Amino acid sequence: AVSYRTAIGALSLLYLSCNGEFMPRCLAYLTVLLMAALLLAAPLRAADLGPLIANLAEGGFKDTARAVDELAATGDPDAVPVLSALLEGALYQRKSDKKIFRAEKVGRELQLFDPITGAPVDIVGKRAAEKIKVNNRLRKQIRGALGTLTLVSPDPDQRRSGADAVFKTPAPENAPLLRAAIAKETDQAVQRRMQRALAAVTLRHDSDPAARIAAVKTLGSFTDQEVRGVLSALLLTDQDGSPLEADAQLRAAAATALAEVESRLEFWAIAESIFHGLSLGS
Repeated sequence: AVSYRTAIGALSLLYLSCNGEFMPRCLAYLTVLLMAALLLAAPLRAADLGPLIANLAEGGFKDTARAVDELAATGDPDAVPVLSALLEGALYQRKSDKKIFRAEKVGRELQLFDPITGAPVDIVGKRAAEKIKVNNRLRKQIRGALGTLTLVSPDPDQRRSGADAVFKTPAPENAPLLRAAIAKETDQAVQRRMQRALAAVTLRHDSDPAARIAAVKTLGSFTDQEVRGVLSALLLTDQDGSPLEADAQLRAAAATALAEVESRLEFWAIAESIFHGLSLGS
């Protein structure tokens, strides 16, 4: 099969063969090839994901984890339904040809669907396909990968969900993706969630003490239980009472930020109780 890159390469070569001059014949060839490249872009891109999708079923959990990272690194939104099916336990490998499908149980059989397009492909017996298994560690990784991929979704709700997923699984490779997404984001509320996620990644993985303190201060500007949990973890001690976090300045910043978060949470809890009481009395 011809890849998308090959099609674009051929287009470039044809242009060069025309010496950059748009003569009538060359212009016609260029137009036809460009239209073909545009029309075939989606299916060819899906085909390019094929080997990466196949890798999900190769080896053990570590191999699957590596394949998940490779799919996420493509930044291709077509990987989202594949990883979603894997997370849901709905991704199967057909034994006869080792191809990967999303599957749904229909009585004693399995309805197989294309893992990217969702188009129905085949109906097979349950023993004709094997589920690709995941463990809890993989599930956490997949959620993070999905978060990374949905950061570039045209749907702001998806981008917000993606940022929240990255917050919960703050992998270091997400930092540059988040910075790029924040720079492009036009929805202020979504941008804030991305900043929250970036702060979590920075706090967990950055070696610069100043950057980690800045991340703590950013987290302190949010009012939710998840942020409270992250900040509280920085103040934990071991059985001897020694702090688990070695940086004293970071602990001090975390204590201040945590107090601010808890104060706002308490305020909103009281406000909610008052509102609830007024609603019952009306």
